[in-house]
Amino acid sequence: MSRGTGHLQRKILAALAARPGGDMIVDGCGRRAWLAEGVHDLRAISRSMARAAGTPDCEYATGVWKSSFSRSVAGLAKRRAFDVLWCVPLQAAERGFAWPVTETEGNIFMNWFSRQKRFVRM
Repeated sequence: MSRGTGHLQRKILAALAARPGGDMIVDGCGRRAWLAEGVHDLRAISRSMARAAGTPDCEYATGVWKSSFSRSVAGLAKRRAFDVLWCVPLQAAERGFAWPVTETEGNIFMNWFSRQKRFVRM
């Protein structure tokens, strides 16, 4: 059992620290929403890290990459290196956005019901 952060985990943390957050996400119907500043979409992080490593877009989602990235994220979440969000703050969402969006007192939130650790805050 490893005691420290692994090579890929350090790269993930560096990629998160280098970005401001506020990624755009797209639902299955093509409608868009923008995450709040400081909130990151780990799919975008994974895609940018794969491109930086020279992996073509068609291969970034291979089983080997996805499983190692997923294990690294799970380890970082267990160490509480970042907060995994299930109630995700948004800057804005297009009308008719497919995922459940709640607006309270001027704040917009999206409820994330998947098992995936997709949205995080440092």
